[in-house]
Amino acid sequence: MTQLPVLTLEEITADWLSEILQARVVSVTATPIGTGQVGATYRLTLDYGSGSGPSTLVIKLPSNDPLSRATGKSHMTYIR
Repeated sequence: MTQLPVLTLEEITADWLSEILQARVVSVTATPIGTGQVGATYRLTLDYGSGSGPSTLVIKLPSNDPLSRATGKSHMTYIR
């Protein structure tokens, strides 16, 4: 299994989560949480076709705003 870093919400698919969680995720719904100033944070609600896992997850991604993303990189915010 080759895992590349996720950089956008669009890359977090049911198939991707199925591979990571090793359970068949049939749908994922994302709800923004937080202010999104330095990063984009979402609560993911998952539905399973088979297997089991968490019903919700929180994922933190780099900001969607290019200036905020550059600031986060320059201050090494995403490494912490």
